[in-house]
Amino acid sequence: MFIPLRDDNALKSIPFQYVTTALIAVNVLVYLFEVSGLDEGAIRSFGLNPRALMAGTFFSPPLPASEDAIPIAEGATLITYMFFHADIFHLIGNMLCGYSATTSRTPWGT
Repeated sequence: MFIPLRDDNALKSIPFQYVTTALIAVNVLVYLFEVSGLDEGAIRSFGLNPRALMAGTFFSPPLPASEDAIPIAEGATLITYMFFHADIFHLIGNMLCGYSATTSRTPWGT
């Protein structure tokens, strides 16, 4: 597994990564919420189900016979699934790679 530790390119355009830091904080908070006692049905509610997503109206609520414990529009799961992680190592790995990728490059590729 590759974990970026440093980069020789100096960060020139953005002095502090506000958006990246906010996304890391949200991911950590969602993970803590996830491991604090959500049951499997509630977690499944936030996951992306391609069949359910394409079955009906894009932002319609789930069907009554759905296995979801929390009624969430299937279109919203295109966003919510990105914040759930399988375990602490999955979370740490994604956050390290994401932070390294956003701080080592500028939008102009320099």
